[in-house]
Amino acid sequence: MKSTLRITTMLLGAALLLGACAGYGSSAATKNVVDYDTLVAALQENGAVVESTGEIHQPFFDVVGQGITVDGAPVQVYVYASDTVRSEATGLISPDGYLVDKAAVDWAGQPTMWAHGRLLVILIGNSPSAVQALTTVLGDPFIPAQPME
Repeated sequence: MKSTLRITTMLLGAALLLGACAGYGSSAATKNVVDYDTLVAALQENGAVVESTGEIHQPFFDVVGQGITVDGAPVQVYVYASDTVRSEATGLISPDGYLVDKAAVDWAGQPTMWAHGRLLVILIGNSPSAVQALTTVLGDPFIPAQPME
C-alpha cells in the first residue's frame, strides 16, 4: 500500500512539474512580445511566414496600424502608448468584434482579436495556421473568430 501511494505521489509530482514547464514556455514567449518588431520576430521564430503590407488607417482606432500577413492571412497590428490606453481602446470593441465605439465595422472576413500589453492584433478571415501562430506568441484571443452576420 505504501509503495502504491509513493508511486502515485511521484507520478502526480512529475505531471505537475511537466505542466508547469509547458505553461512557462508559452508565457515566457508572450512576455517577450512588446511591440511590432518583437511580435514579428516571435512569429518568425515559431515558424510563421510574416510579410509587411504597409500602414493601416482605421477611423475607429486612435493609432496608425501596421499591416502584415501571417501565413498569407491579413493581420492588423496596433501599438498603443501604454497598456492602459490599449485597454481603453479594446473596451470600445463589442464582444463579437463587429462594433467599435458603437459603430458597425464591415470586416472583409471574420475578425479574431488579441490584446497583449500595448498591442491590439486583429486577424481578418479564417486561417487556422495564423490563429495558432498568433495564439502561440500572444496568448488566447479576447475575441475569438465568429461567423459574420
